[in-house]
Amino acid sequence: MKRCPVCNTSMEDSQQLCPSCGTDYLSAVIDDISAGAAADTEMLLDNLEDGLSAMDHAPLPTVRETLRRMSPVLCGIALAFCLLAGLATRANIFYLLAVVPLAALIPSLVALARHRRPLGRGEVIVNAAARVFAEDAAAVKTKCADRGDAVARLDAMQRRVDEALARQRSAHLRNGRVVWAVACVVLLLAGAGVGALAVRNGAARKAKAEYAKLPEWVKLRDSYLAEYGSDEYADKSARTGVVRAMLGADAAAEAEEFFFSHCQGSVGDMDCAMLIVEYHRTHGGSDAIGAFTSKVSLRYDSDTKKIRSIKQ
Repeated sequence: MKRCPVCNTSMEDSQQLCPSCGTDYLSAVIDDISAGAAADTEMLLDNLEDGLSAMDHAPLPTVRETLRRMSPVLCGIALAFCLLAGLATRANIFYLLAVVPLAALIPSLVALARHRRPLGRGEVIVNAAARVFAEDAAAVKTKCADRGDAVARLDAMQRRVDEALARQRSAHLRNGRVVWAVACVVLLLAGAGVGALAVRNGAARKAKAEYAKLPEWVKLRDSYLAEYGSDEYADKSARTGVVRAMLGADAAAEAEEFFFSHCQGSVGDMDCAMLIVEYHRTHGGSDAIGAFTSKVSLRYDSDTKKIRSIKQ
């Protein structure tokens, strides 16, 4: 016994038409199977659409997430800048600073080598939905290839996936422009600072090289002034050393100027005055002795009288 698929009337197995409603049993069974398959296809399509609904509310990438993606390039630029700045300025501090971008660059390169690109929260959602859709849609499309409406729905869902991925890419591009604008401003300001430092350091190196060519008495005098200044109780041997070096280089005028500016009136000024007098005496300058001693006014009056009484 069998029952009619339409009115549920009992039928003999040999009967093809229902005695109550006249329905063709075989045609009705085929229609039920087709309806069931169509219902299954609709359910699969609905499930696919539900799976894609999360994409509609997926957050767009933030500037911070874009910055993480750009970190290999930015770290590479920062590393190159630090190295070039170190070469330009000859300042070791830039080589030390280069360690910071290098430390950030290495793990970024390792992640790229392993194809592990950093993703934002929205990208994770969209990529996951796109991956699941690609896996399930192929099977559904094969199953209902003869149904134009189902294929159209699948194509519409594919466009939703493409649009969601495009929104994520567009947001990264917008954020990237912001990051590059800020990076260029920072790079220009830092470059200007490095340029100024390079010019200053270059001028300092040039001045140091030129200073190294000066006579030794100049360096000795400058060293004395830097250490003692105008201290009247400074080491008298240091003062006499400067005067002796000046006279040894035949810089008598400079020796007298140093004497009157930094020796006269200080402890031991008599020794310095005698060095100058002896120099003029050795070089036959009786007039120079008189001109010098007439201006001398030592710390002690007795020394002043003694020095002024010296003749050729």
